[in-house]
Amino acid sequence: RVVGNQILGPNNAPKHFHGVSRPSLEWNAQGEALTANDFALIKSWGANVVRIPLNQSFWGGQPAYQTKVDEIVNYVLAQNMDVILDLHWSENGAGQVGQQCMANSNSLAFWQQVANKYKAQERVLFELYNEPHDVTWDIWRNGGQITSPNCGAPWMAVGMQQMHDVIRGTGANNIVIAGGLDFAYDLSGFSTHALTGYNI
Repeated sequence: RVVGNQILGPNNAPKHFHGVSRPSLEWNAQGEALTANDFALIKSWGANVVRIPLNQSFWGGQPAYQTKVDEIVNYVLAQNMDVILDLHWSENGAGQVGQQCMANSNSLAFWQQVANKYKAQERVLFELYNEPHDVTWDIWRNGGQITSPNCGAPWMAVGMQQMHDVIRGTGANNIVIAGGLDFAYDLSGFSTHALTGYNI
């Protein structure tokens, strides 16, 4: 749980995450070399968390993908590590799938389903969207019209607040992570655009 600017573990002691991001499920629905031994090796390096980037088009369109994600989550949890599920690839206004400037309307259905699936597992954290960029802080928080030529054709984004609220609407209390702008390097707008909610 989040208290002030700290994450507290089950014993109420501050918890510090040390881990790795394990890619491939964002571009390959079966992943690449994602085995139980892979995560045992990561644990042996001293990691206590693994970040798993996901593709919302795969999640919504391929039932086998959800089964694969669940398999990987269980591999990580079996090593007594936490899991960060990261919404990494989505669609833009032209329907192109990849790393976009911000989430789109399909991201709400994605998070509703993911939260429902993992809301009983407090060791699963939800990273709302990977590396937002080329949008304003208002769009980052509340969604709105995407106009930057770097983001493809004009389209409507959804904001971090909407995704947080969809997750909480399922009854999930899992910690959510909201990266800043400029590919998550810019945190300057957090004070004026703080999300309303908890465990953020």
